Amino acid sequence: MKTLIISCLAMLCFGLTGLKAQSLFDKVDQALNKVDKASNTADKTKGTSDKLLGFFKKKDGGEAEAMTTINISGINLVNLKKLNETIQGCKDVEDTKMKYSPNGSTILVAYEGSAEDLLAAIQESSKDIFTDEHIEELDEHSISINLIKK
Repeated sequence: MKTLIISCLAMLCFGLTGLKAQSLFDKVDQALNKVDKASNTADKTKGTSDKLLGFFKKKDGGEAEAMTTINISGINLVNLKKLNETIQGCKDVEDTKMKYSPNGSTILVAYEGSAEDLLAAIQESSKDIFTDEHIEELDEHSISINLIKK
């Protein structure tokens, strides 16, 4: 009889402890659900704000133009300015930036095509400044021209 009573008390005690533990797990689960709902709301808000702010962003016209560097050795300032004006007049040229130095000048060109196409367009209008013999290097985004007499 004593063992039966002790067994019943032990089951009752463990049952109450298990019930309290289950209650604790339920509270933790509810807190996690609240956090999950808050993060979902934040994600939805971010998505909505990105859509709204997308209307105000500057639109890209498709591909971004690449910068082509033209390095020129042995050119004077007058011819460099002529060459820069010629490049600005070429089709698909967005912008140019010119840097002059007696040792070597540089023209940075924002151009949508390849360096070969740009060189061909420049050569059509600037045969008095340089020819094919002066071209030292032609890469994907760079052209090197040497006008120094050898």
